[in-house]
Amino acid sequence: AYNTSKGADINFTRALAAGGVQLRGVADQFYGDRNGALRDPFGHVWIVGTQIESLTPEQIAARMQALRVATG
Repeated sequence: AYNTSKGADINFTRALAAGGVQLRGVADQFYGDRNGALRDPFGHVWIVGTQIESLTPEQIAARMQALRVATG
């Protein structure tokens, strides 16, 4: 499931405190979101995130290419 909110970091921290297990910490993504993944106590996987930038498809493609080059 995917949950978007203005307070992704706060909600992620709250979910961990309520028994969630971090799968991927909250971080800025090349496509303009900030998100992280966790598993709740019932086994459901959640992506908690927020949009931090509004990007054009061209900007996203350029960032994806730069990431590919940087990571080999």
